[in-house]
Amino acid sequence: MCQTSNTYLHLSLIRHGSVFQVQDPWPTSWYGAVWRQSIPRDIILGDTVGEAYSKGISHVGTLYISDPPQWWWDTAENVVYFGDPCLRMYVPNTQYSDKNTWELPQSIEYDISTDFEGHTPFGALDHPHENDEFGIGYILFYLLAICGILFICVVLIRSKRKKK
Repeated sequence: MCQTSNTYLHLSLIRHGSVFQVQDPWPTSWYGAVWRQSIPRDIILGDTVGEAYSKGISHVGTLYISDPPQWWWDTAENVVYFGDPCLRMYVPNTQYSDKNTWELPQSIEYDISTDFEGHTPFGALDHPHENDEFGIGYILFYLLAICGILFICVVLIRSKRKKK
């Protein structure tokens, strides 16, 4: 949606466990809603998330007009897909599709040190490129700030003395 397009919200959601997302800046338009509503349906019918995304976005593109067929919605409207296109989501039963080959998933127990190749679903405790140094830039900033405050104080005191 347009509200998250200039923020890090979608990246934060992925960092905290979201396995896939479709960011569409026009969620309120009827043609945007139609294609996104088909994604959960196709996932339940056994498609991978990438297949469901492809089928969905082809509903709003000129896929059938050009040769080779091309979409326009994703490039012209800045639609972004985050995630593994080969991901097959867990669907609780196989009533709708025999492609759903998952066993019942086990939930992850809360452990602050859980780490999946650098991805920490319960929040990061540290960062490999963290910089804790109190560098020369900070010192110069604070010195300039102190000098600026002192300068303003001196100017105010002199202006009060001149008025007397």
